Amino acid sequence: MLTSRVQNCRRVSVAAVTALVLLAATPAWAGSVRTSSGPFVFIEFDTQLTSLNLTGGPFLMPLASDPTNALGDSIEGFGLVNSSVGIMLSSMRSPTPGPATRGHATASNGGEGVLGVGSPGSDPINPDQLDGQIFQVNSFFDVFFDITVTDMDSRLGRDFAGMPDGASIMLFDNGPANMQSSYSAIFDKDAPNFGLIPPPEADPYRVRFTQSHEKQRKTTLNRT
Repeated sequence: MLTSRVQNCRRVSVAAVTALVLLAATPAWAGSVRTSSGPFVFIEFDTQLTSLNLTGGPFLMPLASDPTNALGDSIEGFGLVNSSVGIMLSSMRSPTPGPATRGHATASNGGEGVLGVGSPGSDPINPDQLDGQIFQVNSFFDVFFDITVTDMDSRLGRDFAGMPDGASIMLFDNGPANMQSSYSAIFDKDAPNFGLIPPPEADPYRVRFTQSHEKQRKTTLNRT
């Protein structure tokens, strides 16, 4: 049994999750769960993303110094450089980790499911009675991330401004970027987290990591 009173809630670990983020990611999370009962059942998960690594490229980025447009394709004095991009959680950075990526998930079998509404402490949730019921789940993370941009261009003049060939630019503590998923799930009394999280492959987390070329250029210039 899980009690419906938040103060007396039972804490359980949240299992690791594999999700599709920007086509390839393996985030892992941990956290706790609270429950509330009443006309409908409401389950609330507090989560933390502990691991996430993404890589992509090469991408053309205007990061080579070219004020006279000698390269022929410069944008506001910066030529295009084939570059790879890596993204990881700021909290994974060593030896000085950045802010943690925390999240929240809610699951309900109907109604608005406001935490604490219902019969506090006197109406326990019975997983056997909920087994097989459909729950609507909403899950999100506020993601803080580091970006590493690396020069992969072997062409003459296509180096990051003021930096040697193959150099990298690191941009710390970006975000938060919202990573979220909404989906239906079948309550499974025997599954970790009742089978409500993580999301199924058909409803992966969606996230957009953004960083302007202008900030990247300013970072490059500050290193010259």
